[in-house]
Amino acid sequence: MLYQTCKKGLQAFKNEQGAALVTALLVMLVLTLLGTVIAFTAATEGRQSVRYSDKTQAYYLARSGAEAASEYIIKYYDPENSLEDFVEGIDLENFIEEGTIEDISITATENEQTKILETTASYNDVRESVKVELVGRGGLGILDYAIFSKSEDVELDLGNNQTVEGPIGSKSTIDFGNNDEGDFEYDENLTDIIFPELDNSVFDNREDRERIHNEEITIDTDGEDKYLTIEGITSNRDIIVDGGGTLHLKVEDEFKFSGSGELITENESKVIIYVDNDIDEVILNGGPSLNAFIFAPGSKVKWAGGANETIKGGIIAKEFEGANSNTIVKHDPDLLRNGAFSNLDDLEEVSAGGAIAYERGLWR
Repeated sequence: MLYQTCKKGLQAFKNEQGAALVTALLVMLVLTLLGTVIAFTAATEGRQSVRYSDKTQAYYLARSGAEAASEYIIKYYDPENSLEDFVEGIDLENFIEEGTIEDISITATENEQTKILETTASYNDVRESVKVELVGRGGLGILDYAIFSKSEDVELDLGNNQTVEGPIGSKSTIDFGNNDEGDFEYDENLTDIIFPELDNSVFDNREDRERIHNEEITIDTDGEDKYLTIEGITSNRDIIVDGGGTLHLKVEDEFKFSGSGELITENESKVIIYVDNDIDEVILNGGPSLNAFIFAPGSKVKWAGGANETIKGGIIAKEFEGANSNTIVKHDPDLLRNGAFSNLDDLEEVSAGGAIAYERGLWR
């Protein structure tokens, strides 16, 4: 009986050992599979991470190429030449430190005024492409600008808290002060601008005055173009222009309008002020407002200004220095088209036709 009992106990022990061995083998198999899955997942994620990093590098490389190319086109493209040929000549390798710009192309959309600039870049054999719109617009002529600065050496100083209703142009750069650059339509570093040429003959044998000095006066145009040559304006009183015509006022020696005086137009009268090239500065000081276009291509127009003063017309000057207190320029685009200029037909042709220029549009 003891023998039978021992035999049964030994058999049970052997059965338990077998079950434990099977369990251990199953656990080892599960752990092996789990380790394999973890290792495979980690390797896959590592490869994906590297590829994502390479794709990101390639994308930003392509985008930097598109930005560089579009900026180059905006600054240097000559509209008389083919834009497609111009793009082929851009070497983007000069703009990048590593990686490769593999391809750059430009295609026209259905709207001929819009082009699509596409650049493709590779980084560690990963390729990405980006597209950006180049939106064409008619080139502006000198008659189209609310403010234009002729100097190539001195930047146009817009001042602070300035409102300009119309385009701004400069043969140099523009200092926007505390103004938001995005609030303005503007062109910098302009070349090949045709400037108005004053026809002095229309002022011959016309009415002359020595000077307007601190006196309120009224000038009647009698519904016609009235040409008046004066020695200077040094006034802080109102100048009123009436009669429904256009006053062409040529200032030969000094132009300083100050205080609370205003140049007022009544009954749809217009005023264009032609400043002699020998006058170094045109000074608008204090709080004057002018319903006039100031044509001073040889002078610096300095607008010291008070608050809320307005020029309704525009300014063409050698240099422009804006005010620092809530001043406004409201462009009258038709005013200079009545100007006393000998090359008015050429100016009109440029303004109407205009060479195509481009600006950056939407990214795709």
